[in-house]
Amino acid sequence: MKIFAIFFLLFNCMACCYADDAYDPNTGILTIPLVNVGGNNGIFYSNVKVTVAAILAIDSANRPPSGFDTFDPSSSQLGIPIVTVNGSTYKNVFITVGNVVSVGATCATAADCGVILASTPTVATGSGGSVPSGSVTSSLIVTPKPFNQVVAASYQPPSLTSVTAKGFTNRSRYLISDSSTGQTSANFLSIGAVNSNGYGATASSFISSANPTMQSYLGSLVHVVSESDGNFRFDSHLHPNQSLDYASTNNNLVFENNFGYTTSTKLGYLTFSYNTSTNLIQAKNRYTYSVISSTTQVSTTSSYVGYTPTHTKDLTFPVGDYYLSLKSGVYNLVPTATAATKFYLYTPPIDFGIPVNLNPLPVTYTAAGPVPVATGLVVPSQYESNSSKSGFYNTLTSKYQPQVVNAGSDITTKAAATTMLAAISTAATQNNFSLRYSTAVYSAFRDGTLINTQVSDSVFDGVPGQHSVPYVYFTNEQDSSGAYHPFMIIVSYNNAPTPSGLLDIPSPPGQITLAAQSLDAQNRTRYTNLAVYLSVIPMRDYGLVTDVYQNTYTPNSFGENNFTPSNLTPDAYNYHGIVDIGILINAAPIFSVMTGFIGTSTYSSSSRGELSVNGCHVGQGGGGPHCHADSYQSGAASGIGVYSDIDYLNTTHPPLIGFGNDGVALFAQYRSTDINLLGYSASIEPFGGHNHDSIGYHYHAHTIPNYPWSFGNVKGTANIPALIRGAYIGNINTVPFFSNSAKSSFQQNKYLGGTTSTAPPHP
Repeated sequence: MKIFAIFFLLFNCMACCYADDAYDPNTGILTIPLVNVGGNNGIFYSNVKVTVAAILAIDSANRPPSGFDTFDPSSSQLGIPIVTVNGSTYKNVFITVGNVVSVGATCATAADCGVILASTPTVATGSGGSVPSGSVTSSLIVTPKPFNQVVAASYQPPSLTSVTAKGFTNRSRYLISDSSTGQTSANFLSIGAVNSNGYGATASSFISSANPTMQSYLGSLVHVVSESDGNFRFDSHLHPNQSLDYASTNNNLVFENNFGYTTSTKLGYLTFSYNTSTNLIQAKNRYTYSVISSTTQVSTTSSYVGYTPTHTKDLTFPVGDYYLSLKSGVYNLVPTATAATKFYLYTPPIDFGIPVNLNPLPVTYTAAGPVPVATGLVVPSQYESNSSKSGFYNTLTSKYQPQVVNAGSDITTKAAATTMLAAISTAATQNNFSLRYSTAVYSAFRDGTLINTQVSDSVFDGVPGQHSVPYVYFTNEQDSSGAYHPFMIIVSYNNAPTPSGLLDIPSPPGQITLAAQSLDAQNRTRYTNLAVYLSVIPMRDYGLVTDVYQNTYTPNSFGENNFTPSNLTPDAYNYHGIVDIGILINAAPIFSVMTGFIGTSTYSSSSRGELSVNGCHVGQGGGGPHCHADSYQSGAASGIGVYSDIDYLNTTHPPLIGFGNDGVALFAQYRSTDINLLGYSASIEPFGGHNHDSIGYHYHAHTIPNYPWSFGNVKGTANIPALIRGAYIGNINTVPFFSNSAKSSFQQNKYLGGTTSTAPPHP
């Protein structure tokens, strides 16, 4: 009874002798008087105590049966008719359960558990009536499943294609099996659970009886990278910081940290060769890992201490030329070919390489070194501590602290946010101003982003399990004239929970320093680190513009680097701000489609081979990845983009995936099969969105067909997968502090809910 699901009410009833659920914020325990598992033919449990992993909805239009809670072992959601929290009552609540703390009685019926119902409610199971994961409040407000839920879903790869005769190709991903026939029931080399040495190397299979998940599949993808000795290292796709090494005590293989921050001196990786005739994998050399610190001078007045992953050949490696063997589920190195295991290579059915539309030239992989990475910019355990002076909680006034008393998805902060949204709605009604969208939209986005946690070990100074977005809260302050300015504020660590793909980018951005002004001389940004990122989304409807010049951008793309293009008509692609323009629901910031100018022509990041498969890269300033392109791919792709085909199931509109900084919502693209979804036939307007069915104007991810690109003297056209084009359609000129240098100052900008005691002027 570890996993719960939502059931829907088909026939209402009133319960007798039934108590409400009760949640204790001090202990984090939810007490459930009676809960049904398995629908009409299921089992009842009484006096159940659980922890809460995520709050999906409060006061939902989807109602669980009156009389008891409902859940199903095949999913992770619980439906609660009524719950009390600190004396306040909430109805029709849906949550994801964390751990089961205790269970009272097990009963065949509610009466057997001592609960008498006026009549027996009928509860339905199955996906047809369940609320999809990701905070659904109506069919129009669907948010994507978070990656930590997507990877837990069942997945069985189709038949596999052998590439054994070809051997390894640099930067390709393989399924490495002990079967020559491509059977999914065979053993596949996979990254296992965390242990004292790193992650174990284990054998996985994809037969139904093994209950294979998307996570076990992604963990079986081996990313093969050529090394200077002419052989290949094996990186984990799911956890790109981890490379295959060996334990010197028993020669067993283990995945160890080779691209993250560490003080250990015992880590490293092996290089391997593959013989296409004998099908044997042979360990050739070992490289030891260390993190070297250095000072980087980025200007005459600015410098920072960064850390660079380095590897040195181990001249004392004792088991060079040993062979790879699999025995009883254990991978280890053996001295003879007769004791070795034959291995076969298969192409993964999901392609995680850089797609053509993100590198149409194509640009070749640069040999430039990596930019040194800063670390220690934020320590989550301190930042999320209410007792720490560096904790985020203590930056806010008492008015807003209840919304951030706990990090991540939490029933207490959910209740406080719901209360604040109601107050904002009341203020709008009483003061004759409008919110751009219903409060349900903001509530859904808040819930959908807070349930994201770091799954992939790909952050230089982060670990799986950390919150991607620790806090989302709402403020509603007045300016000097008495006008209200409500905001949704998203506090993230600036890293999506999926594999970053940064090590695959052919030619990522460089870091400008005193010694390196041209791209050819610069180190390149290949690592991501934790940093606090604040996204401030205006909720008030400040109106829309009809021309790009109606919004004032300071600075703007036309004046970047003191360059003003001539004979170029400003439009939504080329005239915009030069920093982030929005945020995705998985915590990745959004930047404009176009990166800059070559002569009088704009060029996109997607045309220059500088984006990962996720459509993102780390910019010149370091930190986390930001995204210039929509990375949706059709099919079973998981972990490539912020959304996938599963997020369209049982919906009437594409899912909500982000917000522009102008307060305009961003929805996923319309696929060619979405002809029955609302708005499908409404054309995408010049700013990259449209309005239909009284939703309010909103952006859509979409494809810009045949957009011209150039690289040096080479020119062509490409289909650009866009998120937000660049220029805002939302009027930003009257949004407080929109382009002000004090925008992110909690002491100067009270619209953030900070501890300032004096109202700043409305700029």
